This record gives sequence, C-alpha cells and structure tokens, in this order.
Amino acid sequence: MEAQQPLTDGTSAAVRTRSGACEIDVTLTAAAVSGMRGLVSACLRLWGLTELDWRVTLTASELLTNAFQHARKEDESSVPVKVVLTRTPDGVFLCVSDPHPWPPAPVPAGDDDEGGRGSVR
Repeated sequence: MEAQQPLTDGTSAAVRTRSGACEIDVTLTAAAVSGMRGLVSACLRLWGLTELDWRVTLTASELLTNAFQHARKEDESSVPVKVVLTRTPDGVFLCVSDPHPWPPAPVPAGDDDEGGRGSVR
C-alpha cells in the first residue's frame, strides 16, 4: 500500500507498506523530524511492536537529525531521506539513508559538547 502522509511542517512523506516492511521517503526539514517519529511509531503499532516504540523512534530521530545536519548542503533547508523498517524474528531493522556518498566520520567531542559522539566509535 502506498500513501502520502502529511507531516507537521507542511511536508509530506511517501509511505509504502507491505508485509513486514515499511518504507518512507521524505524531503526532510528540521521540523519534519517529529512527524517522521510518528510515522515510525505507526509502523511499529501496525506490527504489534509497541514495546520497541521508544527505542526505535529515538534511534530514528537521532539518525534523521544527523542526516539533516550532515547530508544537506549548507545553502539548502532540506535533504531527501529514506527510512526503511523491516520486521525481523527478533524485532525490527531500521535503516536511514541520505544522498551523502561517504559514511559518517568521527569528530572529537569535548566533555561539554552536546553532539559529536554519534554512533561511530
């Protein structure tokens, strides 16, 4: 099934669902991250995986924010992003992809820095 879902900032996301998979394509803005969390949560509810909701939506939010901050060009206010959730026997596999051709690179973070530690270690 495919549908356009409105997000909080007037952006819409193309959502495709099939047995065991949910794909979401969006031109991501900073304000659209919260709406994307809602779509991820809806996919988990559809599969009866509400016990994973806070962990998966938090992870999706972090990855989407990283894509917005690091994959978009400085003079642009959005970046195209794809989110894929795949149901597995043990839970769910989450993938967030953006058009940036290189993987994330670690950057030094000071003790008081709010960012910079990421998931690369």
